[in-house]
Amino acid sequence: MALGNQVGKIYVWDIDVDDPREARYIVITHQKCYSPIRQTAFTRDGSILLAVTDDASIWRWERVK
Repeated sequence: MALGNQVGKIYVWDIDVDDPREARYIVITHQKCYSPIRQTAFTRDGSILLAVTDDASIWRWERVK
């Protein structure tokens, strides 16, 4: 699950856990992304995350294994 905030940060949670209290998250940022994140989406295989901001930018992150 990925949620964006008002200053361009994206919080990505691993929710594939048995106990919700064990869910962990990472914060994804970019120095040029500072507009509010309005929408996020993963590709079907979960390898790419897209985010749309208020300034009409589309940001793309690829999973590193």
